Amino acid sequence: MGLQSALTTALTGLSAAETQIDVIGNNLANAQTVGFKSSDAVFATQFLQTLSLGAGPSANNGGTNPRQIGLGVQVAEIAANQNQGTIEISSSSSDLAIQGDGFFQVQAADGEKLYTRNGIFKLNSDAELVNATGQRLLGYGIDEQFRLQTDSLVPLSVPLGTKTVAKATENVSFEGTLTPEGDVATAGQVIESLHLGDSQVPRPDASGVSIESSPIADHTSVTGTVGAGSLTAGTYQYKFALVDASGNESAPSAARAFTVGANGNVDLGNLPQDPLGGDFPTVNIYRTGPNGTEFEYLASAAAGGTFNDDGSTALSGTPINEDTLTGNYTYMVTYYSSGDPESRPSSFLGPKSVVDGRITLSDFPTPPTPPAGGGFPAYDSIRIYRNLAGDQNNFYLVGGAVGLVASDFIGFQTVWLVD
Repeated sequence: MGLQSALTTALTGLSAAETQIDVIGNNLANAQTVGFKSSDAVFATQFLQTLSLGAGPSANNGGTNPRQIGLGVQVAEIAANQNQGTIEISSSSSDLAIQGDGFFQVQAADGEKLYTRNGIFKLNSDAELVNATGQRLLGYGIDEQFRLQTDSLVPLSVPLGTKTVAKATENVSFEGTLTPEGDVATAGQVIESLHLGDSQVPRPDASGVSIESSPIADHTSVTGTVGAGSLTAGTYQYKFALVDASGNESAPSAARAFTVGANGNVDLGNLPQDPLGGDFPTVNIYRTGPNGTEFEYLASAAAGGTFNDDGSTALSGTPINEDTLTGNYTYMVTYYSSGDPESRPSSFLGPKSVVDGRITLSDFPTPPTPPAGGGFPAYDSIRIYRNLAGDQNNFYLVGGAVGLVASDFIGFQTVWLVD
């Protein structure tokens, strides 16, 4: 290779480097261009000049490789990077972005279809979506019945502010599944629901119903003095649950443990009380056996008071109820009488948020008295429905009360379920 060939080969490297700089410069220049895809220059070796051929091994020689000199480098490809870019929040409601593969199709002035990832669009005077250069965004259109037409692409329009002729609803479709175990109907019947009804069947007024979270007893403040009694030696664990004036129990506390010797007792002091000063006058005390883990009801005591567990009060055998709720819950109530159709449900109660606790409902409405000519049953009870933590749309029966009068509703509490 002569000097001229060496200079020519080196020049190919300078030319390739110049192209790479041009590509990098273009990437930098379009750093703020929406939908721009950066590119990379890919190099490849040019043809090799063979000075001598190689030879395989022989009896007198181990073989030689050919002598070749490269003639430089060339730009084999300028490859676009089609990876997903960063989606940014826009202040314009007409701006769009594609998550994943794909392109927007736009229509050029001569009808040609072009492709772009630039999602900056605006409305023209004809309410059509166009990009910055006036090219119309293409998509599926609709017919006069507002049905999607997927056989062709048309310029998309957003007819904001335009008027359309109002048309009365002609058909309504209901869809559901009939249970095979249901009774076969013999006559038509008007069904009253939350939104469909003629006001002949009453609907409970739930505006006065109170929905509150029950407090959880604080076991950390409870003291225990170990003394003489008749308890068997071992470690005893205690849990406490606040009880309201109607006998409804709140969620139990965590365990408090005390160790006694033979013929011992535990004098409990400073029993839990409602930190908010609510109507929870008593505390239910639950305890395990010596070195046990199963909690059973032991006794009740005044909130904030004392209880001396000297072994004279035996465990009742009634296990502790540690069922609690966690989530956002909404309730509805209905009037009910056994054997008669249920009333329409009330408006929603809640939602109420609770974590490892219980919810108390009180101050329910009194079922109305049927008119002289009839019209609805003589309701004598209330049913309570609630959604689930993982199902906010469906409501399930969780509690109720039979034979209530107005005063009996005060302090009535639901049946607690664990979801």
